[in-house]
Amino acid sequence: MQNLALVRARNALAARVSLQRQEGEGDALAGYASLILNNGLLPTLAYSIQKQKQHLAVANAIAGHLHILGCIRLEPKKDENQASALLRALAEPAQGQTFADAAVLQRCTGEGLLYLNYLHRLAT
Repeated sequence: MQNLALVRARNALAARVSLQRQEGEGDALAGYASLILNNGLLPTLAYSIQKQKQHLAVANAIAGHLHILGCIRLEPKKDENQASALLRALAEPAQGQTFADAAVLQRCTGEGLLYLNYLHRLAT
């Protein structure tokens, strides 16, 4: 029997290898939750895509988790990382809608923060 805690832990364990800090990098994972809380998920994803390195690795891990969990369906285009696909999926309105779905963004933000708790503890 699986519950959300087990799924979060399993996904965090799978993603921890890609989150290894390189020489001269700060610990982006430690402050990532506060970035989301202070700025929101969409601006944090945009910042991570621009910043690259460990920020992008954390954003990709969150995007992968949300996709595996079924919170959102990601369809990356050619040469697009998972974080960019998540940003696009959350910001663009679904077919036949005028605006993007705020409930999906709220659900993804909450689940992303809960996942970061596991990711931070298991990756360090």
